[in-house]
Amino acid sequence: REAVVSTQSTGTLYNQKTCFSTEAETGGIVEIQGVLPALTLFQLSGTEVVNGYKCDKYVYISTPNNTHLTQTYTFYVYGEQLPVQLVMKGFNIISGSHVDEYVIDYQTF
Repeated sequence: REAVVSTQSTGTLYNQKTCFSTEAETGGIVEIQGVLPALTLFQLSGTEVVNGYKCDKYVYISTPNNTHLTQTYTFYVYGEQLPVQLVMKGFNIISGSHVDEYVIDYQTF
């Protein structure tokens, strides 16, 4: 069994060595991750122009285990069904040491 050792910092810990592994590393089955979020947890939050399109803006704020590791997901949709952009900004739940920002721009769908 393989594992990765990494340091982790949280609101109460600083550079604590942590060991973790993934299902793939232990011979388990790993499902393919979708590229579109399920909007059941998102709330419509107005409109915004993104990449030249006037989009509906959907927002989901997650705070795993009631910690300080808040993550904000923003999904922009043009018209009825055209995904334009997905943004995640917040603390990385693996290390918790800094804020990450991931942006996916959808070119075709």
